Amino acid sequence: MPTLRYSFQKENQENTLEIKYKFSFTVPPIKDLIVRLNGNLIGSIARNEELIEGREYILDNGSVLKIQAVVNLGFRLVVLMDGQPVPGSQSHPMQRLKESFTAFFIIGGYYIALSAAALIWNVDYLKEAGFNFASALWGSMFVILGLFVLRRSLIALTIGVCLLILETVTFLLEPNSNFSTAVLGLSLRAVLIIFMIRGFSAIRELKSSKTSA
Repeated sequence: MPTLRYSFQKENQENTLEIKYKFSFTVPPIKDLIVRLNGNLIGSIARNEELIEGREYILDNGSVLKIQAVVNLGFRLVVLMDGQPVPGSQSHPMQRLKESFTAFFIIGGYYIALSAAALIWNVDYLKEAGFNFASALWGSMFVILGLFVLRRSLIALTIGVCLLILETVTFLLEPNSNFSTAVLGLSLRAVLIIFMIRGFSAIRELKSSKTSA
């Protein structure tokens, strides 16, 4: 079974939380969760309804562990300890920010790598697909925007999301793309856009926590 592992400190003690699960073709796309803390069984969640509603576990030290599936702009598993996101989990804003700027680097790396291959090794197929010096600059722009997103820039995040949406529309309007290519390209872009959009709430939460501190 796939396993999610999170390490965190509580009361000056290092803890390891493990969540094992099975993939499912339902919403949410996971089921049969088994939750362990420091190797000890805490509980399990078998039904999707329970996971969407959320389950709370009262630990021996009085802390409350909550696990809940959130289906909003895709799926994410919320893991809270005493109401605070567990570091490394998708509920933690830093993790969502990492996913957001990683999406920028994936897009940028894709265009830069294929453009470099087309120009350096003179690959005709890539040149015909539109990979050239201009596409390398396009990829570089996403990498630069990703660096600003890493520094928690909402402006850079907004520009990046708008550019990728515009690029997606242009991709769909291409007359030479067949159906399977269009579906695959649209699916990949949709996933990247979702990860990028999640960065908005992550940046706001991180800035809010910094201000309150």
